[in-house]
Amino acid sequence: MLRATPAVFPTLVLALLGVGLAACSQDGELPPASYDTVRSTLERQAPAAEREPLAALVAGNTDFALALHRVLGAQPGNLAFSPHGISSALAMVHAGARGESERQLTQGLEFRLPPPALHEAFNALDTALTAAPAPGRPAEETFTLNIVNAVWKSVQQPLKQSYLDLLGRHYGAAVRRLDFARDAEAARRTINAWVAEATAGRIEDLLPAGSITALTRLVLTNAVYFHAAWALPFDPERTAPAAFRRLDGSEVSVPTMHQESRLPYARVAGTTAVQLPYAGDRAALLLLMPEEGYPAFEAGLDAEDIAALVEALEPTRIALALPRFEHGYRASLVSALEALGVRDIFDPQRADLSGIDGGRDLHVSEIAHQAFVRVDEAGTEAAAATAVVIGVTAMPAPAQPVRFDRPFLYLVRDLDTGAVLFMGRVVDP
Repeated sequence: MLRATPAVFPTLVLALLGVGLAACSQDGELPPASYDTVRSTLERQAPAAEREPLAALVAGNTDFALALHRVLGAQPGNLAFSPHGISSALAMVHAGARGESERQLTQGLEFRLPPPALHEAFNALDTALTAAPAPGRPAEETFTLNIVNAVWKSVQQPLKQSYLDLLGRHYGAAVRRLDFARDAEAARRTINAWVAEATAGRIEDLLPAGSITALTRLVLTNAVYFHAAWALPFDPERTAPAAFRRLDGSEVSVPTMHQESRLPYARVAGTTAVQLPYAGDRAALLLLMPEEGYPAFEAGLDAEDIAALVEALEPTRIALALPRFEHGYRASLVSALEALGVRDIFDPQRADLSGIDGGRDLHVSEIAHQAFVRVDEAGTEAAAATAVVIGVTAMPAPAQPVRFDRPFLYLVRDLDTGAVLFMGRVVDP
């Protein structure tokens, strides 16, 4: 069969975003802009989270997060991204992929459940993450989590009803119609405005000029918005400059926070682990620092290792020293996903996204990722956005000193499900 040249293929654009600071909602509804909305007739389900499928999904997502971290971490410097946001948005692509494209996404993203169980599990996970506090667990105003999905389609682009129903039922994603062909720049500004609203202004230009064209057909968006205060805040008066040893052995003086508290702590095989709970006891920041050989530690870490370190945590009185840090990150994820075996969706001749519209002319042309993380005395703010173009009165015993004064890994984890909401490393705070 004769095929058109790559230049005339429509592109598929996904925008995946994850951010710190917000309220709980899942339908993606924000103040209206210059678009109209098409919905499935099916309402989003609110399934109970069954333990085995949820555990399989979280374990696979965590292994994907670590694999992606290793690929992105091959470049020097600090790193931050939202594994949950990336996995969720690419799951919506997976729902429309067929044949080899579906197989590569399944393998590369470590999806261990077959459809429709995979999408049911993503829905259950989002429901669990954004659920109201369980009975007996107090509501906490200083902890909020928001997860929203939306789809932006060209007015010229048809969608299969089955795909529209899956997005509505399992991802709560309303479909907005934009005229990419008539005014691509206006469409780009509309989507960027939605992103900015969803991320409290942290990500204001997710889709750069030229990223949306007359050939754009879809933009899938996912937003994770997180803000949490520490259960045990650091006293700003105790923050003081201290040395931090970089990977190359050089030292830099950085503002370092201090507190003596009883915190989950472990030291296993030369790795120090400390977990800092957020107010409300629904999420925590897990810090992992090897005694030496950080590159080898990062390269060899897997989901089982993290689970073992979490299992080893014991409440221990420690004198914690943690650098205050804030950094941003931007990268294209195309080559990273190709390194993980996801290739065909980027090739106009090979991509099979026929589950979206029944045709074979859609492909992904770019995936841009942007992230921001700030950890300070009050708590954590984290933001990430990705565009895929198609959180005693008695005398205490002596405190165990724990100084994060060399490169370390961090994960913001939901405590009930184990889902990794944000992940990164600090090699130069």
